[in-house]
Amino acid sequence: MGIPLARQERDWYRLGLCLSRSTMANWVIRNGREDAVQPVIFHYARSRARKEAEKLYRGFHGYLFQIEKN
Repeated sequence: MGIPLARQERDWYRLGLCLSRSTMANWVIRNGREDAVQPVIFHYARSRARKEAEKLYRGFHGYLFQIEKN
């Protein structure tokens, strides 16, 4: 986002996502490495069909995390 992590932390919290500064700092540190985290925050599809997920994650290798709002 190009803004300080403390401000990003507050902005994400206001949007309902608890994302700590330390987590984002680790992403910054790891950026550029082969195993760097590349979060997908939101993807809209009109359908919940399998083909939509296959398109979205084509070529992806890593871990998927689901964050649920309380």
